[in-house]
Amino acid sequence: QDTDHNVRGCLALQLTKLAEAFNAKPGTETKIRHDGIVDEVMELLQDEEAEVRGRAVEGTIPLLEHLPANQRANVTAALTHEVYGKAQSRHGDLEMLARNLGPLAAQVWKGMAPEDLEVYMDFLREIPRCANAEARAATAFNAPAFVFALGKQHFE
Repeated sequence: QDTDHNVRGCLALQLTKLAEAFNAKPGTETKIRHDGIVDEVMELLQDEEAEVRGRAVEGTIPLLEHLPANQRANVTAALTHEVYGKAQSRHGDLEMLARNLGPLAAQVWKGMAPEDLEVYMDFLREIPRCANAEARAATAFNAPAFVFALGKQHFE
């Protein structure tokens, strides 16, 4: 880990390119077997700097399709509980999390365990009450992804 948050943030945005460098292509049998990338993802998602955590979420979402099922489950759990589950106590993360929620919903919400999905539903319920207009706008922008991922019955 570099001591400069800008370097850590830059690395976070390159996670998928690192996966591709290890010859992991979406839709093929070759999946990442290198635990180092997943370890790095976990560290970046829990970084002390909000900017790094935000870039880690942004960089992790496209990476998910490259991961084997067990690693994908571990990274998804970290996104769910360590990042979105703690969002209300990290107000600096709200806009970034709202901005990335649509792509995340499209990747992982279908088939997610109800207790994990409830973390995201709680997040969605809290956003309209927050003072951050950019977070509210990003959530509104991503609303179609939520409906497609979960079905309209969750929002009627």
